[in-house]
Amino acid sequence: MLKKHAVKKLKGVVHCFGGERSELKQYLDLGLYIGITGILTIKGRGAQLRELAPLIPSNRLLVETDAPYLVPAPEKNQHRRNEPAFVKSVLLKLAEVKQEDPEQLAETIWNNTCRLYGVEA
Repeated sequence: MLKKHAVKKLKGVVHCFGGERSELKQYLDLGLYIGITGILTIKGRGAQLRELAPLIPSNRLLVETDAPYLVPAPEKNQHRRNEPAFVKSVLLKLAEVKQEDPEQLAETIWNNTCRLYGVEA
């Protein structure tokens, strides 16, 4: 549907990505950003996402909490509701999975966010 109705230069984010490798490739081919949530941190449920995360170019990544849902694993047993502050746990796990420096990845993701939403960094 996106391919069929897409304008030449599609701009957006795939919120809470949790798809297959083929879907990931299609979204990237469309020029979309990929939003990663706390699912990445969950042992069983996040296994496939942890396999796919290294395939996502860093300049196309976003992290999100999906508050009040999808509490990241470090906070999952302590908090019932997710909150924006927990995005740090998603970022740290993503940096681990992609084998990147968390501070550098945070800067990259910040720049991605600014670029996507048209705000100055």
